Amino acid sequence: MHTPRPRRKPRWPTRTRAAWIVAVVGWIAGAGACRTEATGVEAVAVVPPKGNAAAAGTGNGADRAEAPKPAARAPAEAGDAEADPAQAASSGAARAVTSGGSTSAAAENAGTVGAASGEAGEEPQGDRARPRRVLILGDSLAATGFGALLEKALDDDPRIVAYRKGKSSSGLSRPDFFDWVDAAKRQIEFRDPELVVVILGGNDGQDLAPAPWHPKRVRWQTPAWEAGYRARVDALLDVLVGPSRRVLWLGLPRTQTVKFEKKLETIRRIQREAVEARAPAAVYLDLSPLLQNPDGSLTRTVERGGKRRAVRAEDGIHFTMEGSRYLAERVAPEVVRALGLPPRSPEEASAD
Repeated sequence: MHTPRPRRKPRWPTRTRAAWIVAVVGWIAGAGACRTEATGVEAVAVVPPKGNAAAAGTGNGADRAEAPKPAARAPAEAGDAEADPAQAASSGAARAVTSGGSTSAAAENAGTVGAASGEAGEEPQGDRARPRRVLILGDSLAATGFGALLEKALDDDPRIVAYRKGKSSSGLSRPDFFDWVDAAKRQIEFRDPELVVVILGGNDGQDLAPAPWHPKRVRWQTPAWEAGYRARVDALLDVLVGPSRRVLWLGLPRTQTVKFEKKLETIRRIQREAVEARAPAAVYLDLSPLLQNPDGSLTRTVERGGKRRAVRAEDGIHFTMEGSRYLAERVAPEVVRALGLPPRSPEEASAD
């Protein structure tokens, strides 16, 4: 019986197979290109930012890259009112960089815009070109409501740029907790202010802790305490007063507590004597008259929005927000006067 031979599968010529493979590969490549075009996906080269990001964030002070300060910033409740100068410098540079890693167009063009505002080779003219620098230093009164609102009131004047360093619970009696002489040196070097506004002393009615120039503790309410405290006020004034820099020392306002008020009487007297000894480079401004009625009694409430609102907190020492605003509105013109600037008219203020 004859067995049929198995049939062989037909084989394509080599040229035909090669052409088929090329066609398939071409189709796949074309489909991929079409898909890329349809989705818009493409490789993007990351271009480093132009110029110096840190320079874009400095301006009048490194921390002022945040912009002029937010106008509606909520005052702090405690602690530091501001970061350390070294930290402010680095954070200012970081804030000048957008989330995509490149500097913003406004930051890149800031130098061009500034150069175009006047003739080449000429110094900018007018108060707006070179604002006067003010530094506010102090304890919780500077760190919280009053200090924040005073800073804002000054910043609202285009002729002034204000900075603030506040530390709650601080003073001159406890350099072991916070050394104001050392902090003032760093702030003066970093800010280079023309006027320093100081409000300190509410926490100083206690023993003097050892200091570099006096290594022994000094008891409160002793002759040695008064001499030691005067030396500390003088040491701070030595740092603050300069050839082109003046000091406006704010005398602590009267309080509603008898016991605490007795402590403040001693502190106010020593501060006033030390500051007045530096006149005219230093000026002492007693805040008590700004917070008392015509008959000499303390102002306890103020009218705001058609309502009477308390000036002081329940402790009779610290201020409420309305009290802080009331005081800041009365101190700001004194700061302007200390700078030698004329008061602004209501029309000028509203124009800003």
